[in-house]
Amino acid sequence: TKGSSVMTLFIIAGVMGVLAIVVGGLMLYNAQRLSDFYARNEERILQLSAKITALIVTMQIIVLVNENHRDLEGEMLPQPYGKFLDSLSFLALDMVEFVPLSCLFGRVGHLESLLVWTVGPLSGIALVSLIILVSKHEQRKVVSTRVYRKCRSLPAIIRPLPRPLPPDPYPPPLSHRIQLREYTCFGVILILPLISRAVLQTFRCVKYDEDDKYQYVQTKRVLFVDPDVDCGSSLYWQMKTYAIFMTIVWPVGVPLALIIWLAQLSSYLDPANVTEEEAIEQRKDNPHIVGSSIAFVALYHRPRYWYYEVVFNLQRRLILTCVVLVFENNGAFICFVLAVSIITTVSEREMNPHLDPFVGAFVYLMQWQI
Repeated sequence: TKGSSVMTLFIIAGVMGVLAIVVGGLMLYNAQRLSDFYARNEERILQLSAKITALIVTMQIIVLVNENHRDLEGEMLPQPYGKFLDSLSFLALDMVEFVPLSCLFGRVGHLESLLVWTVGPLSGIALVSLIILVSKHEQRKVVSTRVYRKCRSLPAIIRPLPRPLPPDPYPPPLSHRIQLREYTCFGVILILPLISRAVLQTFRCVKYDEDDKYQYVQTKRVLFVDPDVDCGSSLYWQMKTYAIFMTIVWPVGVPLALIIWLAQLSSYLDPANVTEEEAIEQRKDNPHIVGSSIAFVALYHRPRYWYYEVVFNLQRRLILTCVVLVFENNGAFICFVLAVSIITTVSEREMNPHLDPFVGAFVYLMQWQI
């Protein structure tokens, strides 16, 4: 029943919350040991995280493309690969499917999913921005208090006049604010295809009872992902207007903003008149890169391919998971996916943009899975 499902959900959430608190406490208790362990194995940890990210991104593409293939009444994948893919469907990071919202709020239609996928990330970004602003304010108060106490300890005749503090320089590389901004950018890049998919699904309507020749049966256009929504109703037009605005914000605006943001650092990520090895060493200590929240996406690639993650990888995920929604024929859909996959796989092989050859080989292998 619904009540028992809600109770089970709250029990699971409580257990996960307790586990999170225990794990967080253990991490704080062993913070120095963890910091020393990370310093000794930083390169291996970064390589492992790059491979895990490549695995998640690849499985996300495969799971979503397979869902579109099923929606177009395509054949089921052969076993045991089909079951294997179903067992890894959680890597698609679809929080609407993962969290049983219907147990709490009843039926969850496309409107609710659209609001969760568009308003949720914006709320998270706003919360992170607020935390960073509060942290900066608290830091300024601490610095101001220390300067005031130091000045009060001096004789009045040599006490300096009060003046506004200069703006903070770039924070240290491992500061909490930089890490928090980087994690936020990484999260947005990771779930952007899912947000874009939820937004673009709003524009896909199908005709119902089109083949019925009975004269009193009226053809009806309904939303493909939610047949309860009539595409001729005022509710749908409100959803469509909202989806148009969110299309400008997410599938179009976010990639353009990331590209422009990263392009401003291109002269530091790929310095002129130096070798590739020198450029790699220079950008490790460059304050513009260290203080940036988006530069980390380029540091895994060779200097001249600083744009690869946003221009190639992100756009490929958007094309394969979102643009395919316009296809109504499964044959055209498969041809399109194959064409994009072949082009990106060949480009990956010829460009060889990754610094670590093992990561590059792993990413190339993952692309063949698609």
